[in-house]
Amino acid sequence: MSVVAYPLTLYVDDACPLCHAEMAGLAARDRSSCLRVVDASAAGFGGDEATRAAGLDQATLLHRLHARDAQGCWLVGIPVFAAAYEAAGIAWMARLLRIGWLRPLWDAGYALVADHRWLLVRLGAPRLVTALLKKGTVPIFSTAENGNRPQ
Repeated sequence: MSVVAYPLTLYVDDACPLCHAEMAGLAARDRSSCLRVVDASAAGFGGDEATRAAGLDQATLLHRLHARDAQGCWLVGIPVFAAAYEAAGIAWMARLLRIGWLRPLWDAGYALVADHRWLLVRLGAPRLVTALLKKGTVPIFSTAENGNRPQ
């Protein structure tokens, strides 16, 4: 596992209510301003200097969650979620997503969710995600764990 240098710029599909609910919930919990959210779904989005230099077009950014850390390292998929949950102070979820032997399961699960997110939207998943990420609902870092939290 490499160390993520914050702030982390996330390129999200904000047109997707499920994606929006999760990223808005994480951003609301990000007390240290470690997350920068960019709406890659905006009409005419041509990327920024970093995405263009990496050869990432809008379709690629919308297919799977991409992020770039402060040192220019790119993350895709589950590592992005782990870093974002860490920044939001939800340490247990970040640790769970970083368990190496579970990574194939997380990758497969994320692929299913990403590929079928509009079905999940129709089934009400954004309301569930919003409720789960509401402040006070999901346990966050204790004072003792705060030493590992991005500053």
